[in-house]
Amino acid sequence: MVKTSIEWKNKYQILNIIKAPAFLGIPTTLGDKINQYSATALLQTRACFIDIGTFKMLIARNGKFSYEIIIHLCQNELQQQKRCVYRSQKHINGLIADTLLFFSDEIFGNHSFLIPISRSEIGDLIGTTQETVSRVLNTFNEEGLIEMSGKAMTIKNHDMLVKISMNG
Repeated sequence: MVKTSIEWKNKYQILNIIKAPAFLGIPTTLGDKINQYSATALLQTRACFIDIGTFKMLIARNGKFSYEIIIHLCQNELQQQKRCVYRSQKHINGLIADTLLFFSDEIFGNHSFLIPISRSEIGDLIGTTQETVSRVLNTFNEEGLIEMSGKAMTIKNHDMLVKISMNG
């Protein structure tokens, strides 16, 4: 699992949390050749670097591989578009519920997990402050939606978090 992030004008923004298996760096590799973002491992990670010449040869000669790369790029773009819309239209409770459900459902597949990023980084991911993240997590904890101790998180009321997420 890695986080992708970008730093611009001394400001830091987490772009995405990505679970293996995944391709990283395709837009840079095939685009302008300058890394536009950083990738940082959040858990022990194994990476495979593919030579650019080999990668381009596979794209040129293997239609099925090329198709899978296009699908991957399209899914990533749609995900980023949704995140952009959600970030601008949802209230903070909905964004934090989204984040907890993302870790629970998509990353770990379990209602109990260790959050792999700090509260400050959660704020960076959804565009708010560490203090706001802490306040909302404490409210969710007090209301019995979650149980937390440090980075240990248990979703106690998944259905209510889904409602909060949907209602923004």
